[in-house]
Amino acid sequence: MVTTDNKKLKSLIQAWGSKVTCSLDDDNNWQSYKVVGDSRVPENVILSRVTTISTMINKPELNNWIVNQSLGYIRDNLFREIRKNKNVKAPTDVLREVIVNASRHPNKARDTAGNFGTECHDLLEKLSKDPNTEVPDKFSHIVDVWQEWMQESGLETLSTEQSLYYYKDNIAFAGTFDYLGVDSNGDIVILDYKTSNGIYDDYALQLSAYYMAFKFIFGKFLEGRNVKGVVMKLPKKQNEGIEIATVKNIDDHAEIFKSLALRKKISDKKDTWE
Repeated sequence: MVTTDNKKLKSLIQAWGSKVTCSLDDDNNWQSYKVVGDSRVPENVILSRVTTISTMINKPELNNWIVNQSLGYIRDNLFREIRKNKNVKAPTDVLREVIVNASRHPNKARDTAGNFGTECHDLLEKLSKDPNTEVPDKFSHIVDVWQEWMQESGLETLSTEQSLYYYKDNIAFAGTFDYLGVDSNGDIVILDYKTSNGIYDDYALQLSAYYMAFKFIFGKFLEGRNVKGVVMKLPKKQNEGIEIATVKNIDDHAEIFKSLALRKKISDKKDTWE
């Protein structure tokens, strides 16, 4: 039975936000967060980014993507460049240039995808606050299916683009997720939007970190409520819909994330060997 109503919880979150700031640290090239206003967290503590800690695990699907991007670039450009430069450059010189460009192509493709994802996240945040926000054509399908899902889900919004942190037992991290709400059962839902090609295991680790951070800050106000970590994979094509996945055994994933955070801390200090 829920004893703290949603309005009170939303007010608590807003009151906390007016007293405490959790933001990326520009003194550390935006690679960590700093917290001001919480006496439990000294202001000189470096809180690693959740997304940076999650890179400590091997991602075979990312490695495969990099290889496929490079090979695809060679396939699409090699013979065309040889024909175009047949009277200007030796085939070996063209081959060398294509290979060099192919090695750089995954980073360019990643940045393009990242820019699309950032624009999409920003747009959905604006729409959460102002439904009359203008929608560019390239995002119209995403917005349509997102709005339909949000309406059917019955989620009640608590906050959007929420930055939270965790500082306990020598572990310090912070991160920002996209949406915080309450479902029809009274459970807290931490929702993260993704524009990737799939739903990957490291997303569960990210959500478990946000789960720990939320409970670190607001745990005493939950009064028995469950907290769920949910990924929403947004469509890239007109014939696709939204995919939803909820983290199973989120406490187990949280323990794994703690181990990764400690490993990163040791690595950053270069304190592995005597």
